[in-house]
Amino acid sequence: MEFIIFDLEWNSVKKPDDGKFINEIIEIGAVLLNEQLQETDSFSALIRPSISEKLNSYVKSLTHIQEEQLKNQPDFLTVIQTFKRWANRKNCVFLSWSNTDLHVLAENYDCFLHQHKVDFIRQYADLQKYVSLFLKTENNNQVALGAAAEQLGVDTRQFALHRALDDSRLCAALLRQTYQKKRFKPYISNVLAGTFYERLLFKPYYITDPDSPLLDKKIFMPRCPQCGKKLQRTGKIRQNNALLQANYRCEKCDAAYRLRVKCKKTYDTIDIKRNLALRRPKAVVSEQPGDAVGS
Repeated sequence: MEFIIFDLEWNSVKKPDDGKFINEIIEIGAVLLNEQLQETDSFSALIRPSISEKLNSYVKSLTHIQEEQLKNQPDFLTVIQTFKRWANRKNCVFLSWSNTDLHVLAENYDCFLHQHKVDFIRQYADLQKYVSLFLKTENNNQVALGAAAEQLGVDTRQFALHRALDDSRLCAALLRQTYQKKRFKPYISNVLAGTFYERLLFKPYYITDPDSPLLDKKIFMPRCPQCGKKLQRTGKIRQNNALLQANYRCEKCDAAYRLRVKCKKTYDTIDIKRNLALRRPKAVVSEQPGDAVGS
């Protein structure tokens, strides 16, 4: 088994045809590792952007890539065909630091080749998820590449961070530091089969229509936290940005509540967060100026 670790740099731009943003790739870097995790080959290419020649200031500051460096470079279609010929190997696992790079590659494939599956990548593993097994993280937070290297004692001074080839080589160093064949194997996915790309490219969104057939209406039927009886809704369910909210009253306890619900649609599920809070009575101004009493 061989391993190809790849990294991308990109520039976020707005497409002129539909006004949607795309992360247009401006650099591809990769290293080929043999079964002993030794580097046997590498790939590096800058890409002349087709959608916008202007790089945003953040990208230039992060990567130190300037527009002038890209003007005479080949375009994405040319570079990706060269990379495909270089990377098209049997029994090879592709890796990147988080699946964001694969997502961006698929996004560019869809934009320029009108297909969302990266056809030369058959097996893929998210190196960030695997390496996180060996890191101290809070609440399963994703760890940046440099921070992971620091935790594992890998010196980053020899690498030009945020450049594609050097980031790939740093990833290779982290793989060497943590690789255990049995623990790594479950992280390998067959990406051309099943719904892998559909899941990868699915964009979660908030459901803001209370009448959506995706929602169980029971989420809008809270019970009184004091007596346990069903609360009576006293108005319409209203949208407030990503929130759905409504006012309720418990006749037995003579208490007023506000329910706030946030419903996020993912590929498989709907994540629902509910918050029921006691409403404070509005202040009423008395006849004496400056005095206010609770109603």
